[in-house]
Amino acid sequence: MSDEFCRKYNVDAGNIVLLGHSMGANTALNAGKNIPGVRGLILIAPFDPTRYLCEEKRRYLTDLLEEGRILQSDGAEYIFRDVEQHRDQMSFENAFGKVKDQNILCLAGKYDSCAPISEMVQPLWDRLAAHSTQAVQRLKIYPAEHGLLGCRISAIEEIAGFLARICR
Repeated sequence: MSDEFCRKYNVDAGNIVLLGHSMGANTALNAGKNIPGVRGLILIAPFDPTRYLCEEKRRYLTDLLEEGRILQSDGAEYIFRDVEQHRDQMSFENAFGKVKDQNILCLAGKYDSCAPISEMVQPLWDRLAAHSTQAVQRLKIYPAEHGLLGCRISAIEEIAGFLARICR
């Protein structure tokens, strides 16, 4: 990021944090592991589509994509091809080596049937929890579904606290 860009748009290049919800959290994680200098990642109800590539779960992901519950796109098959082609790079669990010392806040819903914690978050989080780091890494689980309805004020407070701890 150029100094001119930072001045023009009042950007503090030393405090870039990537935040996303669901597939946006997938994007934040996958961008954050490859962009040097990112201060932190905030993953809200992160969705790892690679967890649905096995045959018995493929129909579920296809239904979600076709209903538009995940995102609007060029179609379910386009997304499937992309996920299949980039499976190793997109897998949350495979991100461990690149994010193990990154500041990460993960907010998840205990009752999330779209992005179940046990499948989407826990495989990576277990590895992070076992790793010793100076980074701020926090998993906050709310009694909520995918949209964290009823917990959003608490989620905002959690994000504000995280930002206060990691940003200069």
